[in-house]
Amino acid sequence: MKVFAIFLAAAMMFFATETFSQQPNPMRIGGELGLQLPMGDFGDAAGTGFALAGIFQYELNPNLIIGGTIGYQSFGGKSDGYSWSNIPIMGLVNYKFNPDGLIPFVGAEFGLNMLSVTVEAPFFGSYSSSSTELGINFLGGVEQRLNQNLSWRINAKYNIIFNSGGNLSFLGINAGVMYHL
Repeated sequence: MKVFAIFLAAAMMFFATETFSQQPNPMRIGGELGLQLPMGDFGDAAGTGFALAGIFQYELNPNLIIGGTIGYQSFGGKSDGYSWSNIPIMGLVNYKFNPDGLIPFVGAEFGLNMLSVTVEAPFFGSYSSSSTELGINFLGGVEQRLNQNLSWRINAKYNIIFNSGGNLSFLGINAGVMYHL
């Protein structure tokens, strides 16, 4: 974990070639809504879900962004009585390929997932279990400025939650807006 943090800090310093004061609107806040598609073994048990997320970003230079997200994801079960929910709290790094016009970007998020599953049995009541797990997300998308202070964005995000019972993975298709402070 220390090696990852050192590598991340060195990469940020390497790419931060412009001073922060020269950046117009370096801080951004926003949100996304999305459709979540379970994959693998998780897809065998969980149905299509939804997500919403709040995002904070800081532009280190015109191409490199760091920040964080906090969200909520919910999945119904393919069998009656099962449901899953997740609260991801992630740090992020995004790289924009073109700072003007339609802007493609790629990125990664790493952090904690507060995962819970609820089972409701007709004669036995309800049972719930929760755990906090590490996760990583890989994403790619596009964004475009609508005006000086507002951008729209869409992305596809592959989420992996490292769980002792096997990894959970799902694909998120998300859309949202970013407000440039």
